[in-house]
Amino acid sequence: MNLNVRVITDPGEALGLLPLVERTIEDATEEYRDRPLPDGVAHGFLGRTLVGPEGLLLVAETNEAAGGSHGEGGHTVAILGTVADTDPLTGAVTPFLGILHVDPKWRHRGVARGVLGEARKILLERGLKALGARAAHNDDAIIAMGERWGFLRQWEGLVLD
Repeated sequence: MNLNVRVITDPGEALGLLPLVERTIEDATEEYRDRPLPDGVAHGFLGRTLVGPEGLLLVAETNEAAGGSHGEGGHTVAILGTVADTDPLTGAVTPFLGILHVDPKWRHRGVARGVLGEARKILLERGLKALGARAAHNDDAIIAMGERWGFLRQWEGLVLD
C-alpha cells in the first residue's frame, strides 16, 4: 500500500474537503437524526480541526493523482479530524476524534489504523496523551474495533430527547 498521510493546515485546502466531510457527517449521524443536518455543520467542523493543539486534520492519499483528487496530493482515500472536547465539570480539554472515514474501496487494508496511528503520534508530539471518540451504543463492530486499537470505555453518554 503506497499512501501518503499529511496534515492539512491551510483553511482553503480544508474547504476542498467539504463535500467529503459533509457526506461523512451525514452517514455518521443518520441513525439518530430525524431531519437534515443544519447548514454549516461540516464547515464548522473543518474550522475546529484547524484550531489549537487538539485540532487535527489528516488525509491519506495515493501517491499518484487520480480522479476525485483533493488538495495538492493524489486521490484522497481517508480523512481524520479531531477537535477540542471540553469536560463540562473539570474544564479539561482533550482531542476528540470527530471523523475517521476510509473510502470503501480501501477498507480492510489497515488504512484507518495507519491514519489513527499518525494522528496519535502528532498529538503526542503536541503533549496530548488522551484521544476521545464515540460510537453509537449498538454499534458493536465500531466499539470492538476501537477496543482493539486501545480505546477504553470510560463513560456512557445519555440523551433525553
